[in-house]
Amino acid sequence: MVLWIDWQQDIEAWRGSVESRLEGLEEVTNLIPEILERLGPQTLAADHQRAVQKYVQQLHELTGISYGMIYDRLKTAFTVPRYADIPDLDWQQVVQWFERQLEQRETFDGLRACSDVRLEIDQKNSLGYSLLHCSIFS
Repeated sequence: MVLWIDWQQDIEAWRGSVESRLEGLEEVTNLIPEILERLGPQTLAADHQRAVQKYVQQLHELTGISYGMIYDRLKTAFTVPRYADIPDLDWQQVVQWFERQLEQRETFDGLRACSDVRLEIDQKNSLGYSLLHCSIFS
């Protein structure tokens, strides 16, 4: 009988420790939404940041617009302090933004003398993101 009582006490102690751990886990789990809210959305992935840099370089070469001005316009369009702060979920809109910049080429001094500018998207690059390719024809 004494063994039975000892066993019951051990079981009760074990239950108490399990309940205590579960309560702690619940507290941490309840903090997850607040933590995620504070973190905000995931910003541009590193490969997307490299693609933006390449796009900016190509746009600069085609238009003569300074790098700083292109980055400033991009940041303004996405209302972020740094281009790297653009949410990664907006990646397709970033690509479309660059396409629109090329479509509006008549506002760019560097392209006024060109008769045609063609934009192509290469979907098969090694990093898995699109690269802008612009060809100037006379």
